[in-house]
Amino acid sequence: MNAIQNDRAVVMSESQHTRYVGLDVLRGLAAMYVMLSHYTSYCLRTFGDVPFHIPRETGDYAVWLFFMISGFVIFFTIERSKTWVDFAVSRITRLYPVYWITLTVVFFVEGFWSKTHDFWFGGYVANMTMLQEYFGYENLDIVYWSLTIEVAFYVIMAVLFRAGLTQRIGVVALAWLSMSWLAVWLARGLGLSMPTILTRYLIVQYIPFFLLGIMLYLNCTRGQSTQRRAIMAISLATVWLVHGAVDFVVATGLFFAAAFAVSERGKFLAAPTLLWLGAISYSLYLIHRNLGYRAMTEMHQYGWPTWAMLVVTISGALALATALTYFVERPLCVYLRGAIARLRGKTT
Repeated sequence: MNAIQNDRAVVMSESQHTRYVGLDVLRGLAAMYVMLSHYTSYCLRTFGDVPFHIPRETGDYAVWLFFMISGFVIFFTIERSKTWVDFAVSRITRLYPVYWITLTVVFFVEGFWSKTHDFWFGGYVANMTMLQEYFGYENLDIVYWSLTIEVAFYVIMAVLFRAGLTQRIGVVALAWLSMSWLAVWLARGLGLSMPTILTRYLIVQYIPFFLLGIMLYLNCTRGQSTQRRAIMAISLATVWLVHGAVDFVVATGLFFAAAFAVSERGKFLAAPTLLWLGAISYSLYLIHRNLGYRAMTEMHQYGWPTWAMLVVTISGALALATALTYFVERPLCVYLRGAIARLRGKTT
């Protein structure tokens, strides 16, 4: 059995798998940070008053952490999928059902309640795909931009899986990162732009974050390697090149936080409250922004103090996300996977 076969023969024990709940905790904390950055910035911008402030632009750092965790989880999923179809089913059933429901809620609330725009059915249909930006449509909720990047990453990984190239992810990673360096060199050195299909569709601006997650997963399951350490270093250097020195420092900190979360020392993170926050993180990310802004605007018209608006809105968002997770997201995911499995069984 060659080295690649040995690598693919590695199967984590159940005790090893439980270590990775620390990543769910980080995902929950990241979603909470994004929500607080949106809410406090909105209060400061709209009402001129806020008890504390998290700059909205720093919410992108939490999204970078999402991308790192996705890299880790997606490679985990790929190695447990028999075919690329299995992988696609696992991702579609995980992401889309609750997204379609929250998207529909946001669409009708904006159309009926806020009266801020006419019903924009073309945009609604485009947003249903999560790839609206690639079709030239705006996001109905600005937080959806990261979902477009995520889905693009999943599609690329499915193609690599189908082609058997996930077994050579080190070589693929170096080639992928080289596109980021080439794009920067062309733009800054020659004043030229790389074709959109290579920059936007291959998400070269964000690929360092996903690759950091993939390399962390491989280190956790297969042990350290010089190649993987080099890819991590090049990924962080790419963040510096593309995003700047400050963002490099932040990305490095986020990476070490993820590494700590999956280490033995990170087991203490698996506290019930933090695990709950991690469980509802996806629904919380989807539902919090537009509805939260509308709720705070309505309360402000009735003279509510800002701190009270924040408490009520945050509590409401957490409660709604919990309901969506346990009564919509999880049941639908289980039902759809079972239905698809039965359908595939009948057609084979």
